[in-house]
Amino acid sequence: MRLTSLLLALCICWAPSFAQIQQIAVTSAPAPEGYDLETEVVAENIGLLVGALGAVDLTGYNTTRVYITMVNADDFLSSVSGDALNPTLVNTTTNFYHALLGAGTPNGINSVLFPVYPDLAYDSWVTIGLEGTPNAGAGEANVSTVQSNDNPWLTNFDPGAGQPGGNIAIDDGIGGAWYALNGDANGVAGDDLKVLAGQFTTTGELSGQMYIQAFINGDGQAEFRDTFYFGAGAPVLGCTDSAACNYDCGSNRG
Repeated sequence: MRLTSLLLALCICWAPSFAQIQQIAVTSAPAPEGYDLETEVVAENIGLLVGALGAVDLTGYNTTRVYITMVNADDFLSSVSGDALNPTLVNTTTNFYHALLGAGTPNGINSVLFPVYPDLAYDSWVTIGLEGTPNAGAGEANVSTVQSNDNPWLTNFDPGAGQPGGNIAIDDGIGGAWYALNGDANGVAGDDLKVLAGQFTTTGELSGQMYIQAFINGDGQAEFRDTFYFGAGAPVLGCTDSAACNYDCGSNRG
């Protein structure tokens, strides 16, 4: 039993949307040229933060955002998923910071709270496009997650109550995912041609791989899945001899 079986369980309580969710588990082509992953360090050595809940020392912590980069403004990032054959891994050499008022996704994070709870801005989470509470009026919707009892990857990543989080490893036979439904505005690439897939705050070195599903031009029949890598240990593709006629500087695509 793999991810397909786990997603079938969702059909019982959310039948109208299952046709879209099910596409996470089907086989499809790898990403066409131009699709990739990029990371951006948005805060370095954050330091001491004082808010309504007291002082939080984030000295030595850095916050990195991971994006899936697209080709077309209407491309849609459907999911980041994983199983034994196509794992998704997000690793740090230490642990991930989680704010007391944070969560594993940014669905309930409101930026108006940041002046009062400044550490909340640096919470670690996974996402499809959102960095805070979705704007329903703009067509945004909550990021959904699915995990198995055998591998509660989201709970391992965010144990709750502000406890440090462990690595994300969606690499078992059942699998799991975080996803949005096609049409949710937060999954659309937009003018900057990228969709936010996660924010990670840690004192350690960040690395991993994400197995993604995307719809070209938002068309559910033109979907692809591929693995993109980041950080130390990411494979370098192509010829790496700069003197060779077929030199390829490499990419993050798997």
